[in-house]
Amino acid sequence: IGSGLVGSEMCIRDRVSTALFDFSITDVSLVESYPGIDIPDGECLVRMRLNIKNTSSQTYTMFLQDFQIQWGEGDSDYGTCLNAVDDTMMPYAYELTPGQERSDWLMAEIPDGSTSCTIAYQEYKTDGSKGDAYFVEAAL
Repeated sequence: IGSGLVGSEMCIRDRVSTALFDFSITDVSLVESYPGIDIPDGECLVRMRLNIKNTSSQTYTMFLQDFQIQWGEGDSDYGTCLNAVDDTMMPYAYELTPGQERSDWLMAEIPDGSTSCTIAYQEYKTDGSKGDAYFVEAAL
């Protein structure tokens, strides 16, 4: 997705409706520490809850990296969420069946001093081309 904001921009707690599922981001905060995660110098840890519901009639395999974290205007000011270190965090991959809802914590390292972040999701069409992009902004 990169760091350029193009597409639908929403705010924290807004429900975002894609072609396959609805999602929202809630409870965004910076945390000092988290068991099993070492935070590098110059970085801080942002924690947020991803609430997702399959609104289609098919089962999909979802991945942790489907959602990107962005924190600045630069071409390299983005990353993906950290792999789960416990069962409250979003797993690397999971099945989302029709009508299924789930809610998991996402964790990401972002630079110290960041005052906001954006959670981004990029749709891809069956032919591999890009569809719509969705952005949820959160103040820290």
